[in-house]
Amino acid sequence: MCTVKKKATNSEKNIPLEINDSHQWSLRYAPDALAVAVAYLAAYNAKKLGIKHYVSQYMLQTPPQISPKGDLAKMMAKIELIEGLHGDDFHSYRMVRPGLMSFPTDLEYARGQLAFGATIGLILRPHIFHVVAYCEAQYCTGATEILESVKMVNQMIRCFQCGFPIDSILSNQFINDHKNRLKQEALSIIEAIRFLGKGIDDPLVEPDILLRAVEIGILDAPNLRGCKPAKGEIITTPINGNYVSVNPENGRPMTETERVRSILKCYV
Repeated sequence: MCTVKKKATNSEKNIPLEINDSHQWSLRYAPDALAVAVAYLAAYNAKKLGIKHYVSQYMLQTPPQISPKGDLAKMMAKIELIEGLHGDDFHSYRMVRPGLMSFPTDLEYARGQLAFGATIGLILRPHIFHVVAYCEAQYCTGATEILESVKMVNQMIRCFQCGFPIDSILSNQFINDHKNRLKQEALSIIEAIRFLGKGIDDPLVEPDILLRAVEIGILDAPNLRGCKPAKGEIITTPINGNYVSVNPENGRPMTETERVRSILKCYV
């Protein structure tokens, strides 16, 4: 009799896991709050699957029109929701990286962009820094460009170690107010997904429910238009350096709470 040996999972082998879903939505111009919600969903599912060590990647400067203050607020919202899941059986590690979409093709400007992205990322007190080569907006990187980029980031880290007013930046009123707004709106999206799975023990880990959230547009992005199973009907725009949804009927900005409620009305 032939038997098939079951392969051990990452959780059974105690292997760390990295999931990058959140910034994939931002790369497609989703609203900032939706990216925050997806960051939480990914970490939540990892924990439920038994992952003990979770690497959470925070891609900055994505979409490229996001402001530094908006970027920090967005990432802090992700961090607080994800690290709220910490416990004896689950811990996350912060990995930051600059966003390739923000890099100019002019290599001198691109070097400046890498240094600036490193500055914003280091404010988040990361455990890991994912170095992006400054040349990647123009051509595929080689060993020389990688080493140059690593040296640039290393110098930024050395400067930070000499003392940098991180706490005063993160205590900025705008950053904190916007962070809290993003968390509230992200949780509205999470609750909308739970609503889709009424009667199910844990809808947030059910593939069919998550698929349904994509199909009806609770999870959506403009650049998914024409890509099944997504709707691709959401409209977003940068306002004051933050990406928000737009009401298709009047062209005005709308919160994610308003957006998901309007969707759910059609499916109640």
